[in-house]
Amino acid sequence: MKRKTTLLIAMFAIMSVTAEDVVLPKNVRAILPEGVKMSVTYLAENVVSRTREAKPMIVSQNHLYFAAVDADNGEELWVSDGTPEGTHIVADINSGVEGSNPCWLTSSGDKVFFSANDGVHGDELWVTDGTTEGTHLVYDIYEGAIASAPQAITAFGNKVLFFAMDEESEWDPVRKDGDEKWLWISDGTQEGTERIGDTPTKLDFDGTRGCIVIVNGKGVFPGFSKEYNETIWVTDGTAEGTKPLLNINPRTATDGVFDTEASSIDHLVAVDGRIAAFRATAVKEVVGGDIDWGVEMWITDGTTEGTKQIGFPINKLEKDGQYASCDFRQTYPIGDHLYFRANNGNKAVNGAEPWVWYIDQKIEEGVNPRMIQDCAHIKNVMYYNCHPSCFYEYKDYMYMAGNFTYDVDEKNEETGEIEHKQWDSSYHNLCRGKISEIEAGPDEYEKPIEGEYLWTGFSIYPSKQPFVHKFCTVNDTLFFVCRDDDTNYELWKLDSREPGSAEFDKPVKVLDLPGDGQICYTTNLKEQLYFVSATQNQLYQYEMYDVVIPEGVTNLTIAEVQIMPNPVYDILMVKAEGVSQINLTDLMGKTLKSTNGNEMNVADIPEGVYLVNVYHKGGNTVEKVIIR
Repeated sequence: MKRKTTLLIAMFAIMSVTAEDVVLPKNVRAILPEGVKMSVTYLAENVVSRTREAKPMIVSQNHLYFAAVDADNGEELWVSDGTPEGTHIVADINSGVEGSNPCWLTSSGDKVFFSANDGVHGDELWVTDGTTEGTHLVYDIYEGAIASAPQAITAFGNKVLFFAMDEESEWDPVRKDGDEKWLWISDGTQEGTERIGDTPTKLDFDGTRGCIVIVNGKGVFPGFSKEYNETIWVTDGTAEGTKPLLNINPRTATDGVFDTEASSIDHLVAVDGRIAAFRATAVKEVVGGDIDWGVEMWITDGTTEGTKQIGFPINKLEKDGQYASCDFRQTYPIGDHLYFRANNGNKAVNGAEPWVWYIDQKIEEGVNPRMIQDCAHIKNVMYYNCHPSCFYEYKDYMYMAGNFTYDVDEKNEETGEIEHKQWDSSYHNLCRGKISEIEAGPDEYEKPIEGEYLWTGFSIYPSKQPFVHKFCTVNDTLFFVCRDDDTNYELWKLDSREPGSAEFDKPVKVLDLPGDGQICYTTNLKEQLYFVSATQNQLYQYEMYDVVIPEGVTNLTIAEVQIMPNPVYDILMVKAEGVSQINLTDLMGKTLKSTNGNEMNVADIPEGVYLVNVYHKGGNTVEKVIIR
């Protein structure tokens, strides 16, 4: 549905007010032309995990695509190569100031798919190659001005999966509770766009990734049917291959609509493109035993046989004749493992704490998945929560936002008396743990963290709420967003490239915009940092200094080869001199792609972990790991 004209009038009224001059560091510059504003709403992602934002900015083919507003065109799709002169509107889809409200931007192959309203057909599926001529309506799914309102557009090879409303789904909904959207697939042409499922999904999905994830070349999503109610579904891209995997909650329903009860699926995420994890109801009819297991962690490989509860309840605290919910959420996959938040129900010691699961290791209670550490622990205070979120790996550490608190009784060497000491990091502060220690596992799960396992003795915003989030690595530097006063969300960095310096490993605020910067959408494009200020409605570049390759180098070292970006989106670039060939292989050594240049298009490669072999004219080869 088109946004109200009054909203645009109000927006331009705000834009007409003379803003405070923004003084930027010499390596930070605004990208948008004068009079153009980003269409973004700030969201503290470490606190709100619900997928409410419909992808307002993405990277595709080494370009940024985003929605922006100007006085002549309203809100339309824009593209940038990362420079002010290379930033322009893609097309005036809805001619005039109304704008087309582009959203759900998704890169697939060499195209960008999105939802837009041209003022004639309502919100429908569109596609672009970045040019005005190559931007067009794919298919008027709901004919006329009624919007099919595509949602959850997800890359599926060189195609996209998405949910949209047509006449049948509107007038004969599965859930019988109003308009709903069913599953579609498209290759960017009208002939290649078809509905492949008569199942809706959840319109308000809770998670950090989205309601469709790709596992072993198949789409996995929560769907509904009369027989199974809400459960986990799979599609291979055809109507015949779209089906429910398992009736997770087979108990007889009493609502008169469905045959069985809903399974309450949320926080669906794919790990290494091979296994999906999610949370769902675990009833004794499925998992066995005498009582229900509450809402617990489930996994699937896209097959019925591989869809199961992990084998034990994480939370064994009994309540009302069943185990309590384990609070599985805040799911962040990195390579072959998954960081997440969970609660094991041990009120005397643990609350919601950081956990990890390694998909290639045997599932074993207390071993895999397991709690990493009890990060928030105060003596005689029951059920204190770490509430971790925004997990991220950088250098030798896992970083996260969390409440890091512990207490300890220590003997005073002078008086001989036992003194109780307590340390509080503040709410959602920057925390870290050594990856090697996490992989090895803690000696005692109930032992509070001490020493240097996580940040101690340093707090960005002591006893307050810094809300650390939006981690992004660019040119070996870790950037993130947080605040150090009551309102301002600004840009920070953690630079570990110079371990001998006085500032080694210390967070530094690198930008403080007037008022509350509300920094968001930190993005790595060609090893330069781009970010958006929701307050200034501006796209900025934080220019990184180039790494200089010494002259006369005859053989490359690992340090002299940079893979940009990593994780990679569509285009993989190798920054090194004298490269003769690049090979992309899987972890078994099978060559998937090869090129003689410094760039490689990997848009058609499934998500996962791969090896990049860089061959040098000097005769040697450097191998590096990347995440697609």
